[in-house]
Amino acid sequence: MEPRSLRLTFRFDDRGLRLFSRTPRRSPAPPSEALTEPPPRAITLELRSRTGEVRYRRFLVDPIPQTLETVDDQGRLGRVPFAPLTGSFSAVVVVPEPGDVVVVSAGPAVRFAQPGLQPAPGPRAWRELLVTSAERP
Repeated sequence: MEPRSLRLTFRFDDRGLRLFSRTPRRSPAPPSEALTEPPPRAITLELRSRTGEVRYRRFLVDPIPQTLETVDDQGRLGRVPFAPLTGSFSAVVVVPEPGDVVVVSAGPAVRFAQPGLQPAPGPRAWRELLVTSAERP
């Protein structure tokens, strides 16, 4: 049976973000987010054609954590700053077309404490954290 979607697993560390694995799946991918301008606090995963056209977009919810959930002495939940130096996350996408690229981007309001994910100096703008082939290497 042909795969109906693909699970992409990413890893991050002090060298940045990289695509670690691609796993075919039988179940369909979630629908694409709207292909309009995403919010400035968004982290997006896109499949783009070789001409740069966005074919599919997912918003990633806290894929690279910057806080840790804690419980105080009274049992109340809270969050404290905490940015792991390494980690991984995954997302399910549609099956890419030949020549598609995977692009993970962070909006101008997204801040990372991890050294490998720091933006270049200058005005804050959308930045591509990773651009890589959607096909197996």
